[in-house]
Amino acid sequence: MFSSSASAAGFQMGLRAGGRSQMIADKAAVLGISEDALKSKLSEGKTFLNIIQEQGMTQEQFQTKMQEKMKLSLEQMVKDGKITQAQMDAHLNRQKDMQGKRECLGGGIIRGHFKRSQ
Repeated sequence: MFSSSASAAGFQMGLRAGGRSQMIADKAAVLGISEDALKSKLSEGKTFLNIIQEQGMTQEQFQTKMQEKMKLSLEQMVKDGKITQAQMDAHLNRQKDMQGKRECLGGGIIRGHFKRSQ
């Protein structure tokens, strides 16, 4: 478990370990397609929103499933002793706050990033 702010900062970096490749893997899993298929669609110029809709989901359904996946991953990290319950709760609260800000701005998914709606 972590006892210093440096370790807590390391935890935050650890959540992002794998970076883009892990995010692609997570998004592909939620969409029910392979990573290669997702990468191919993105290289064709499709946005995540296009792909989400092609898979018969709404943006909100996709976001909910991604949040559920993140929560399950964090719960496993707590069980494995990699993070504390408090760290998991803090991360989930930050995610909820960010989601609320996106909704206030009318955010939409564009190539995996959130962008203000036109």
